[in-house]
Amino acid sequence: MKEEINVLLQQRDALQNQVEELTSQLAASKESQQVIGRKAQQDLSEAQELSRQKVLEVVHLQKILEEKRSQWEKVEHQNKELQVCLQSLERERSRREVKRHNTEFQALLKALENEKARLTVSLEEKELSLKTLEENNLAQHNKVSQLLSALHQAGQLHSNHRREIQELNNQVTCALASSSPGA
Repeated sequence: MKEEINVLLQQRDALQNQVEELTSQLAASKESQQVIGRKAQQDLSEAQELSRQKVLEVVHLQKILEEKRSQWEKVEHQNKELQVCLQSLERERSRREVKRHNTEFQALLKALENEKARLTVSLEEKELSLKTLEENNLAQHNKVSQLLSALHQAGQLHSNHRREIQELNNQVTCALASSSPGA
């Protein structure tokens, strides 16, 4: 009987050690799950803020482009008016005077075309930057999805550990009950 009691006590001690180890693993699993959740939330918040900032930047650039277009339309309108003026001047002034005005007008037009080309390139760069940010946002979203999946797996692992601990507790209870003198 003493040997059996010693064996049962040893088994009980081993089971208690297992319970303590599983409890420690469960606590580590919970902590890991919380860290993953906080990191996922932080990454999502950062991605959303970056996306919001880039959208505001694109809206601002679109407003600037609209203003430049409006200026361009005004210049075109002025261009038409200047052409009418030039026709009047051709009748009234010498050919040299007309050439001088035409040269100035062409320089202004070329400068405006260069400005338009520069703004178009700038807009294309910003659109490319926005596309890159959207791709980064999608990558961040995928990463968040992966983190959420890992979080779900950690929850499953936590649930499995709880079940195992419950089974071990039941086994310990049964072992203790069968080892007690009244059993």
